[in-house]
Amino acid sequence: MADFMGGRRGKNMAPERGGPPAARCSGWRGMPRALVVVAAWILTVLPAREALAIQSHGGAEGLYVHQIGHLLFLGMAVVLALRLRGNPELSSRGWRCIKASCLLFALWNAMAFVGHCLEEVMPVGVFVGGTNPWSWVLADAPQWKALLFYTCKLDHLLAVPAMFLFLQGLRALDKENP
Repeated sequence: MADFMGGRRGKNMAPERGGPPAARCSGWRGMPRALVVVAAWILTVLPAREALAIQSHGGAEGLYVHQIGHLLFLGMAVVLALRLRGNPELSSRGWRCIKASCLLFALWNAMAFVGHCLEEVMPVGVFVGGTNPWSWVLADAPQWKALLFYTCKLDHLLAVPAMFLFLQGLRALDKENP
């Protein structure tokens, strides 16, 4: 049975007559390389638009669900880290990376939870700026509260390394168990 390029099905996928040009089938996942290059160039030169990464919770129920999600994720990360710590069979490099990522995810969830609570507890008059949340500045808050609030806004400094360690752990486990 021939595939869409006219070749035979099999291990080497060699075409029946003559080979297609190198640019036709050597791209990413079988896409023509020229198409990949043109698509990447077009996506690069398109004007960037607003990402709208601020998450607003319309009512209290949205915030409650979000906060419960942080608590559940925190609990899962702590339980998994404790189970990995107690099992000597799971002491390879991959599992150590996953355990470290669990601890960072737990810290990230705790930090995000506290940050969301602080944001809700502070009165609206504390923030000055326009209607765009990116332009808000914390103007009238006690020093410790402002410091804690801004520290909690840097939660990505824990989340990104946690994701990286988790990925490294999965890669190491994949290499250990082919």
